[in-house]
Amino acid sequence: MAVAKLPPIYKMKLRVNKRKSLKCGLVVLLISSIAAISISGYNIIRYKIDSDNLKENQKIIEELVKEEKDEGLIVDFNKLKEQNDEVVGFLKVNGTNIDCPIVKAYDNSFYLNHGFDKKYNILGWPFVDYRNKIDGEDKNIIMYGHNLNDGTFFGSLINVLSSDWQSKEENQTIMFVTEKGTKTYQVFSTYEFKPEKYYITTEFESDEAYISFLNTIKTRSNHDYGIETSQNDKILTLSSCIGTGQARVVLHAKEINNS
Repeated sequence: MAVAKLPPIYKMKLRVNKRKSLKCGLVVLLISSIAAISISGYNIIRYKIDSDNLKENQKIIEELVKEEKDEGLIVDFNKLKEQNDEVVGFLKVNGTNIDCPIVKAYDNSFYLNHGFDKKYNILGWPFVDYRNKIDGEDKNIIMYGHNLNDGTFFGSLINVLSSDWQSKEENQTIMFVTEKGTKTYQVFSTYEFKPEKYYITTEFESDEAYISFLNTIKTRSNHDYGIETSQNDKILTLSSCIGTGQARVVLHAKEINNS
């Protein structure tokens, strides 16, 4: 069977079309590369701006909080609330960089991308679960914060998984100061776990359900703190993402003093 041959003019058109397609592809690739570089550059600049803003807020806060040997943390809540009226307390966890005011919004999304001054900030600010009431009645008060790369605030929560942190007794006592007084908590469980709703449960159907909850989160711990729990305990839960966000570092502590 004879094979049909294209006339020279059609061959030329095919070569021209191929060159045009190649040029278009290169243009698209170039535009995509420029866009990717621009986005990356924007993110770097955005992070730098937000990081500087966070540090500025830290400096303001440091002037409003003092630590006295005999009196513990002294927090000027009036001044703090002039900066942010959603402040509910001040949290300090030894052996970490968690030493900051805790805020509470109308949902659990706002402070994921807003700073202490309530301005947009991709680094966010540590906050308490909006479902919680800071009145001493809730069984499980939950606080969240981003795993910041420089270890600021909850970026250092991962420290609690190390044997070095766990071996120091002073690290196992947490202070949460509110306008009504200082609450002291004793750490009884620390672990890494997948994201879930269970450990951030705030309401329990019965004492039996709460006891089961306490037993479950206690057995997850990567260290035995030797602390007993009961249905009468009120606990504090701290949570932050680690790695690519597919896991959480979690700390649980029970209230041992409310002064």
